[in-house]
Amino acid sequence: MPGSIILGILVAVGLNKVRGKLIYRIFYYMPSITSSVAVSVVFLWIFNSDFGLINVYLKQWFGIDGPKWLTDTRIVMPSIAVLSIWWGVGGNMILFLAGLQGISASYYERAD
Repeated sequence: MPGSIILGILVAVGLNKVRGKLIYRIFYYMPSITSSVAVSVVFLWIFNSDFGLINVYLKQWFGIDGPKWLTDTRIVMPSIAVLSIWWGVGGNMILFLAGLQGISASYYERAD
């Protein structure tokens, strides 16, 4: 939960004054509104130990075999934590971004 909140704040601050923020909002909020089955399938595809996206890039770029993300007892909990942070950052980002956009421009001028 703290990781999702902290990352949500950072993303919201980063998206507050950027051009094309609608596309970025959609990108970050999509896992929050997608069904749990679809998110699980994408998660399994990314973290698969044989043909997963992370292990393929580890092999191509660094020449190392990636760990077994979902079967190794030392790595499975951090992997699931990454999933929950990725899944929850969109909702937190929307809340914090709404709060940031509700701040009057006069406060920003006074802060400058």
